[in-house]
Amino acid sequence: FYKRKSLNESDQQLLKLGIEECDRMKKLIQDLQRLNKPSTGQKAFIDIHRLIDNVLLFQKKHFSTNRIRLQKEYDSSLPEIEVIIDQITQVLFNLTMNAVDAMMEDGGILTVRTKRDGEWLIIEVADTGTGISYENQKKVFEPFYSSKTEEDGTGLGLSISYGIVKHHKGNLSFVSTPGQGTTFSVSLPEKPVIMAKVAIENMQI
Repeated sequence: FYKRKSLNESDQQLLKLGIEECDRMKKLIQDLQRLNKPSTGQKAFIDIHRLIDNVLLFQKKHFSTNRIRLQKEYDSSLPEIEVIIDQITQVLFNLTMNAVDAMMEDGGILTVRTKRDGEWLIIEVADTGTGISYENQKKVFEPFYSSKTEEDGTGLGLSISYGIVKHHKGNLSFVSTPGQGTTFSVSLPEKPVIMAKVAIENMQI
C-alpha cells in the first residue's frame, strides 16, 4: 500500500470542492431543521427594542467588517408586546443578515425602524443594497428561492420568517427597487392573540 505524503494540485482542488459541498449541505440541513424545529411555544411580553438591540449587538462585528453603517429609529412610545421570543429573534436575524448580504459589495446603510400603525406594531429593516429584481419579487417567500449562490444561501430564511410572522397573526411584506435597496416590514398585533400550539410547533411553510 502506497501512501502519498502530499496532495497534488488536482487533488487539492477536489478536496476543497468536497469541503465546500459538505459546508453547503450542512447549511441546508440546519435550515431544514429550523423549518420544523419545535419552538418553546412560550409567549412572553418583551420590549421589542431590547430584542432588536440584542440581535444588532450580536452582529456588530459583522456590520463593521462589511462597511455597514447602522441607523436606529425607534418609537419610544411603543408598549411591550407578547411574542414567542426565540421565533421573533430568528426573524430579525434573517432580515438583518439578508440586508447585509445585499450590501456586501459596496457597504451601505442598515436602518431599523419601529412605529405604530393603528393596532399594529411595525418593525422595518431597510438596506441600501442591490434590491430585488422585479421578476424575482414574487418568489421571495417561496421555500428554496435565493438570489445568493448555492454556497451562500439555501433560500429558506425568508420562507421561515414569513411562516413565523403569520403564526403570530401578523404580516411580513417588502418594498424593493433594483439598484436602490429593500425594506422589509414586520407587522405584529399589539394586543395578545391566540396562536395554535400545534401550528407553532410544526411550522409548515
